[in-house]
Amino acid sequence: EIEESVDSLLDEANEALDGIGDIPAGIGDCVDISLALGKIYVATVGGEQGMQDAQDAADELKDLVPSELDDDIDVIAKGIGTVAEEGFAAGADAMNTEEFNSAMDAVSDYVNSECQTP
Repeated sequence: EIEESVDSLLDEANEALDGIGDIPAGIGDCVDISLALGKIYVATVGGEQGMQDAQDAADELKDLVPSELDDDIDVIAKGIGTVAEEGFAAGADAMNTEEFNSAMDAVSDYVNSECQTP
């Protein structure tokens, strides 16, 4: 009975996947990039460890995107890390600077250009 249930679930999953259509090439990279960027933002709640967590996630993201974005990613990680260390109220200004916003725009532009589906 358990085996039939598992087979039934697998059949349903396969039918659902068949309905998706073609998955664009490189979508796995886009998912990895999104996850790494998300990890940087999660660091805001990391307290004293947040700055290091943000930088670790930034290093992971740098491995996934062109090196031209490395400085922008470091700016983002530093801003997020500052919020983590100082708290949202005291550190929020670190995420509201021209440098931070420009860095976010550069990374967002890259993600949008590489990960948009036709």
